[in-house]
Amino acid sequence: MSNLDLWPDNLLEEIPRSPLEILSSQAALLGSKTQNIILADVASTINETGKFILCFYLRVPSLSNYQFDLFSVWHGIDLYPVHDTATERALKNEQQLINFIVEKLNDKRTVKIIRALAAQTRKIKPFDDIPF
Repeated sequence: MSNLDLWPDNLLEEIPRSPLEILSSQAALLGSKTQNIILADVASTINETGKFILCFYLRVPSLSNYQFDLFSVWHGIDLYPVHDTATERALKNEQQLINFIVEKLNDKRTVKIIRALAAQTRKIKPFDDIPF
């Protein structure tokens, strides 16, 4: 007796980009923009209620891998809506998520944080090099 297959043949066609994929693609770009002084990573967890939680953070290897949580979002089993954890703002589709990411990455505070982290990685000249 053969197994009866009731599954559709096209299960893996038209797979949408996940919020994790979109965030990770942006995280991968930061190193080249900062000469690898500051990197970005995305941590993904699933909480006890089944929410997918994505944390986008900055990491500075030369500062003992210091991490700064830039923003976090979550979504359920359906990819959308995605929710900003800080405001609970609902991002209803991929384009709204992309617009949200653009806002966060281009925010003056984000740029200020990146510059402050870069400044802290500069080497301090020894006292012998300081003219008195």
